[in-house]
Amino acid sequence: MRYFYIFLFNVLSIPIYTQNPILSWESLPRIRDGVKIRAFTSYNPTGRTFRDFRNYTRRDAAGFEMADLRGEQGMLVGIWFTSLGDGDDRFGPGRFGDIKLWFDDPDYPAMIQQRDVLFYWPRFPNLHPLWGTAGGAQWAFPCLPFHQLFRAASTQAPHWYQFTAHLYRNAASAEEIQASDLPAVNEKLRDYVGKYPGSAPGNQAQEGRLDVPPGKTVSVFDQSGNGVIHTIRMKPASVSNAIVDKVFLKLTVDKQAAPSAYVPLSVFFGGYEAAPMSNAQGLPCGFDGEWLYFFFPIPYWENCRIELENRSDQPVSLKQRIEWTDREEVPRKQAGRFRIQYNDGISRKAGEPDFPHLAVTGSGHVVGVSANLAGSIEGNFRVYIDGSRTPAIETTGGEDYFCNAFGIDIGLVTPFHGGLNDKVGYRFHIIDYIPFQSSIMLGQDHGHSYSHDTDGTFRSAVFYYLNPLPRLVLSDSLDVGNPVSEKSHDFAFDGKRHRLQTDTAAYEGNFIVPFADSGRWTEGGFSFRMKIDPANDGVRLRRRINQLAFHQEVEVFVDGQPAGLWFEQGSNYELLKEEKPEEYPEYHPDWSRIPNRFRDTDFEIDPMMTTGKSSILIRLAAKGSLSAISPMDEGLVNAYFLSAYSYIHP
Repeated sequence: MRYFYIFLFNVLSIPIYTQNPILSWESLPRIRDGVKIRAFTSYNPTGRTFRDFRNYTRRDAAGFEMADLRGEQGMLVGIWFTSLGDGDDRFGPGRFGDIKLWFDDPDYPAMIQQRDVLFYWPRFPNLHPLWGTAGGAQWAFPCLPFHQLFRAASTQAPHWYQFTAHLYRNAASAEEIQASDLPAVNEKLRDYVGKYPGSAPGNQAQEGRLDVPPGKTVSVFDQSGNGVIHTIRMKPASVSNAIVDKVFLKLTVDKQAAPSAYVPLSVFFGGYEAAPMSNAQGLPCGFDGEWLYFFFPIPYWENCRIELENRSDQPVSLKQRIEWTDREEVPRKQAGRFRIQYNDGISRKAGEPDFPHLAVTGSGHVVGVSANLAGSIEGNFRVYIDGSRTPAIETTGGEDYFCNAFGIDIGLVTPFHGGLNDKVGYRFHIIDYIPFQSSIMLGQDHGHSYSHDTDGTFRSAVFYYLNPLPRLVLSDSLDVGNPVSEKSHDFAFDGKRHRLQTDTAAYEGNFIVPFADSGRWTEGGFSFRMKIDPANDGVRLRRRINQLAFHQEVEVFVDGQPAGLWFEQGSNYELLKEEKPEEYPEYHPDWSRIPNRFRDTDFEIDPMMTTGKSSILIRLAAKGSLSAISPMDEGLVNAYFLSAYSYIHP
């Protein structure tokens, strides 16, 4: 009977969001605690930012491996490639080979296409504008689901690339876009500028003319009670930067002490200071040639107030129209408040860490960014989620984040990305929104040849939804190799080959200060008991590994029951094995000397196995691994630190 109630609990707690926001625009504020994001890119794990290409994990009969996910359900939400172009015989047409993509069937690729023509292929699902190419860059938001496996490989050594996937922790949280939905999505995106992307802009509206004297502030909108703003349109007499950069919009929701947004009109409507508004034509906001438009849903539960502050030396006159719904669309505890983090010209010196465009705690998701490429276009964007020291996303340069290549393509406009000005781009995450359950740090390197080696001044705006309550809370941790910690968690390991190993190492990315830690290596497995919150709605396990053993594959058992496969591809181990290495005598990567060996890897346990329990007994049974250095280590898996996080519904 107990399991019936657990089943009933899970059925009743199934999220009512079952669609990606591109299909259900009004659900965009809802916190999606069942979705994670993971990217695979050609970034250089040694921090050599100017050599972020020709990297891959391994080479086998299928080709050069770029991405490998096993035991996961999810959807491929992003692909990006570039090359040096026709002038370089190493990277010109015909030198890319075939791209192979596997979805669930490990033996037969679902897609095989020449890299040269993949993004021009006018057949389903390669439909414009979800697939496109411009300025040497190729991009796609393919919306292709998988239920247990996704792989990507190339028959020739790959160059710059990125694959991004949403991962679902159980079937209830899946947001797969079906093949039957893709034509409608493409139709929505084909002629999108200035058109509301949802089902209904609201049941209430106001419009009129406003005059804002120099140095004055006027109220535009002030409503109490529950509601959601769906559209904001403004039509100034001029959209010159002398106006849109000097008139600030202040958004205050639920009488919060700090405004949710306090930014120039240019930034609020998807542009950038000193950039022509004609270059701002994203799906959620931009300029349609007549009106500035903004479609991100803004929910409120007590009060919402919008004001305009004229910081220019001339009077400003504009028309405005606001449409809203005067009721609650998403329950308050299940939603995030809309916010814009505005960073107005902040300097970073060489040697300092990544610049944090956004660093907040709580739960939510990032839905857009406009930013400059400070210091150099080679500065990687890195996204750290829920306390992990391994970035969930790391680009191979600054412009790559904006789906551009070799700088920003000024004037390129698409629904989700575009070029606003020199070294300035916009990027809207709708299909590929970036979820977090306890914290996020979205940062940018200021490096050209090596990480953090260049000064830079950053100006950016991050559009996001935030609920101050975390959905994921640390319940227990186990310091492997520490006798006291191991004993208190009933830790045990087995296998004919096993050892305790102490490493002084660092993580890749921003956490590059080496530290000493001990871990256990085995060909058998580990068992241990972890405390969890009895009121949990599932559990996330995190394991620090030494990724010199890559492709670590373990079977997970919870209280004796199989819970799934935990697989970690690892980093880019081939490290630029050039066809002509003598061309780069300064670059001799050697994993035996590279300290960036630690990696955090996560595994999701279904709430059916954890709800109502105060602790769980976990066993990790090794299935295999590959070794970056010693063939003697093949088959061994390792653990240095273990953490258990409980999902908690507010």
